[in-house]
Amino acid sequence: MKCSVGQAVICQGFNNHFKAPKDIGGMPVQFRTAVVIKKRDFFDEWEVYDALFWRITGRVSEEISDSIRISVLDCETKPFTTLSKLRAWQAQQQISDSEFVLEPPREIEFFSENKPVCLMELEDWSDIGKPEPYACSFTFSFYCSSIITNAKVKDAINEQLTKDPEISGITTEFESKAPRWYWPIINTIKSTKFFIFGMLGLMALATAFVVFISPSPSMYNKIVQCRQSLQKARSVLLDVDNS
Repeated sequence: MKCSVGQAVICQGFNNHFKAPKDIGGMPVQFRTAVVIKKRDFFDEWEVYDALFWRITGRVSEEISDSIRISVLDCETKPFTTLSKLRAWQAQQQISDSEFVLEPPREIEFFSENKPVCLMELEDWSDIGKPEPYACSFTFSFYCSSIITNAKVKDAINEQLTKDPEISGITTEFESKAPRWYWPIINTIKSTKFFIFGMLGLMALATAFVVFISPSPSMYNKIVQCRQSLQKARSVLLDVDNS
């Protein structure tokens, strides 16, 4: 499966694909600029795009920060404070583990005068065929609270993509200016637990209705039967929720 060759997209704004952080250094996140590095071939490994990514990140860091903290996908590994330290760790891993492969970072924190000013997070769409423009890509979202910082991030990304001979096309996409209040509701409705809870709730109501219209010695017995049915449904719901 072939994807776009040498293509990159700069996305500005928010979407409902990944949850955005609420704040950076105590200041609310107001901006997101993402660089979407489209894979040239579906079977490419990360190492094909590793050098380009770190050129972009290095330029961003020069513009907005004086220190960084790099976290890898292995959450048990402590963050690295420089790229050279990360490279040394990767080299050691390649020696000790024959199956070790290069991977993109999970996140990078950018600091200026010891204050966090930007957070980059990985969105791995590398084996997902939709939706566009994210399909078949490695996407990195840069979140910040300052409009000036956001502008510098965008310019740094665009500069590196423009001068890179491996990138033949760059497009820009604009998304929502802020996260929508109803996105969490949509995510809840789409979730498996919501479907299960809804079905069990309907079953409980149907059972209660059948009990009340069915012939029985007295209203008291109907109430007891209904209560027992609802208790069974409630226990099932609790089991599902705990799982």
